[in-house]
Amino acid sequence: MDMVTRYWTAILLGGLGIAALVKPGAFFGVRNVFRLVLARCSPQQRDRLEHVLDARQAAEGVSVVPARIMGICGVVTAALEFVPSIDFVLPYALLCLSGAVAFLVRYVQVKRATERRVALLTRRSPYDSLSPVLIACVGLAFAGTAIYLTVPGYRIAAVALLVFIGILGWIAWRLASSPALIQGVDPELEYIVDERLRKSRVAGVVALSTAPSAMLVALTHNLVDPGLGAYASPALVLVAIGCAVAMIVNAVRKFSRQPLNGVAS
Repeated sequence: MDMVTRYWTAILLGGLGIAALVKPGAFFGVRNVFRLVLARCSPQQRDRLEHVLDARQAAEGVSVVPARIMGICGVVTAALEFVPSIDFVLPYALLCLSGAVAFLVRYVQVKRATERRVALLTRRSPYDSLSPVLIACVGLAFAGTAIYLTVPGYRIAAVALLVFIGILGWIAWRLASSPALIQGVDPELEYIVDERLRKSRVAGVVALSTAPSAMLVALTHNLVDPGLGAYASPALVLVAIGCAVAMIVNAVRKFSRQPLNGVAS
């Protein structure tokens, strides 16, 4: 059972690493959020939207560095799964930490871009994109992972995952409260694009922050000492629920077919 778990975990980590190296834009790009909208636009509308997206991507200075960090660490941690002296959960936790570093690098890129924005008079609330439901999902992931601090053999991995959840939770809040990036190319459409991109990114970061806890539960629920007490099982179930809700919100926002006002019909 241990070797089967190691093989599957290695495939997961290696596959994620290779995907990040081959298609970095799928992890940190701009255009994927608007793929379905672009498909429904008329040629004139598509040209207008693509012009705004190109300007946005250029303003953010999209770099392959964050994806390369994740990609290289994914391949390395996959190899570590075949070292018997290393618990199979630890490489997964290390990859999560590398992911936190990658998202910090990406956040810094976005932050630098928004510092050069055109100021707007419209006030934005972070709760428009980071809803109480998403905040609760992060809280459930953190609480469920903290349970593993009491489990011998999983404490180091639990600490790494708690740091990961904390960093991504902070990034989600900062993205949710960030100012709009309006350059004057097409101000009305730029603001609409900024709103959808911000909501999609926040949901994506929250979903990613909850996934490791759910994976930890899935990989180790049969190995955890029953002595943790009656509170453990309900808490771990809530972790899975929190992850599922976050994933659904992320999918709805990222793959929304709802047209942009005045751009697609």
